[in-house]
Amino acid sequence: MNNYPEFAKVKNRKYKINTDYRIALKCNEIAESNVLDEERALAIIYLLYGDKGLDNSEDWNDLLAIALKYLNCGKKIEENDQEANMSIGQDWGYIQASFFSDYNIDLSKIIFIATANDISAIPSPLRDRMEFIELSSYTPNEKFAIAQNYLIPDERAKHGLKASELSISKDACELIISEYTRESGVRNLRRKIAEICRKSVKKLLLSDIKKVSISSKNLSEFLDKKVYEIEKQSGQNAVGQVNGLAWTAVGGEVLKIEAIKIKGKGQLTLTGSMGDVMKESAQIAFSVVKTLIDSGKVRLPKHLTRKLKANIYDIYNIHLHIPDGATPKDGPSAGITMCVALASVFSEKKVRSDVAMTGEVDLVGKVLPIGGLKEKLISAYKADIKTALIPAKNYERDLKDIPLEVRENLNIIAVSDISEVLGYTLI
Repeated sequence: MNNYPEFAKVKNRKYKINTDYRIALKCNEIAESNVLDEERALAIIYLLYGDKGLDNSEDWNDLLAIALKYLNCGKKIEENDQEANMSIGQDWGYIQASFFSDYNIDLSKIIFIATANDISAIPSPLRDRMEFIELSSYTPNEKFAIAQNYLIPDERAKHGLKASELSISKDACELIISEYTRESGVRNLRRKIAEICRKSVKKLLLSDIKKVSISSKNLSEFLDKKVYEIEKQSGQNAVGQVNGLAWTAVGGEVLKIEAIKIKGKGQLTLTGSMGDVMKESAQIAFSVVKTLIDSGKVRLPKHLTRKLKANIYDIYNIHLHIPDGATPKDGPSAGITMCVALASVFSEKKVRSDVAMTGEVDLVGKVLPIGGLKEKLISAYKADIKTALIPAKNYERDLKDIPLEVRENLNIIAVSDISEVLGYTLI
């Protein structure tokens, strides 16, 4: 087994105890050499194992098979190619994976780390074997601080700009956060800042100006049209229109729920791309409101009670709708919001527009706890909501996790029964 190519012994010896980068680079160099596959395989075996590998005749076939895998696994690595050099770790990881695929390896002490925006997409058998560390959304103020202290200086440097050549005002930065991005982190925020930097470089090169100043007035010149607009609470109280709070993979959202009654036979129509869980919540809310009407806790207007010859919910059809019908909506947290919408329609009482709520309800009217509270309350704060109703259990265990700026600007009220919810919302 000493008939290995001489160039392997001479050229590769210095790489034997060097870094993964140099080994990966040399593997590619050997793979591109003008000799037979078996000779190249011999060279790689020598590179990895030295004389010991070449003299091990018992494992020769295995070693040869492994070496041939090395020849086919990586892309060409250019020593002067910055992007390729950055991917060396990935290429070498693939080489190592190929190497170890033929061996039994104990992975019992290995920790695999992965990230996900929505764990519901992870298959249940795999989810049962995982430990989760939940990282909540950044608040608008936290995003602003990250942008000012890290993202803007970093992107300026990447694009060869000095602080004296590009400035982004506080108002412009806040506008990017609120109306040009919609996320729990700052990835898209970085992309928008990078886009501004690229266009600023072009403007500096093609004109005589020495500095580009970005403000809320000229921001539209550097970014495309607004992608997201937070709908602020209107300030107009209305019958059957309620502010709910929802959790999404990109943060929280204020979810409008609307209801109307139409003469009919007591049917409930649901629209707005509701999922199965939300449809069940609507059915439960309808039943709860019926019991509240029967018990007199939801009082009907006098002009209706005089004419009624049957229960009001038997002679009117109800249409419950969540706007933005193209977006699927699901989850167990809209029960109390639907109850308020239905109670408002039957009683013809207006709902306070500055109140938002989240919580599920059971058939006896108890308010049940929910998840994603931090993101939901942040979305209420951004929409200028004044009061947020949340389940009492969430108030006890989760309030400490809510950012201070949200707690200071939002009146957060704990509720445990649907009667309390109606007391805070109907006027």
